[in-house]
Amino acid sequence: MSKNSDPILTIVEQLKNQNLSEYSNQIKETEFWKKLIPLKLKKFEKTGDFEFEFEVDDSISLGPTGYIVRDFKAEGTISVIDKGLQGSKGNLWEVKITITQPQAHVFARVRGRDVDNYLKIGIFVMDIQFDNSLLDGFGRDGILFAIRVKLRDLLQKAAKN
Repeated sequence: MSKNSDPILTIVEQLKNQNLSEYSNQIKETEFWKKLIPLKLKKFEKTGDFEFEFEVDDSISLGPTGYIVRDFKAEGTISVIDKGLQGSKGNLWEVKITITQPQAHVFARVRGRDVDNYLKIGIFVMDIQFDNSLLDGFGRDGILFAIRVKLRDLLQKAAKN
């Protein structure tokens, strides 16, 4: 994957009365990530400066009607690289999520910057690979839909805080 490739999923939100410095100071803490992960966690532990282990046990909606729901149990790691301020584009973090059971890999870029009285957040999923058994044979579109719904819900909740 080249650095200039287009994201396969983009979510951009504006969080009123939030600011980048508040989030930048907390990003290495487990409590920060526990609030951000849009799934029910059985375990979430810090294993390095910017590395975490997790276990998830949740149900995920795979369709716009909410009737297609699958149980999702997984364990894996999250690794974050803080790329720092990128000029007018704001701060950039590269996030790698590796799920070991079932096997999956997600690479995303997260950008944040202050604009007036809100924080503009962009989440760009650049790559996703997964075992077909991940969600009972639902393909890439179902998984991308589930990711979009969960992340939008998470960002809307963050905007209310």
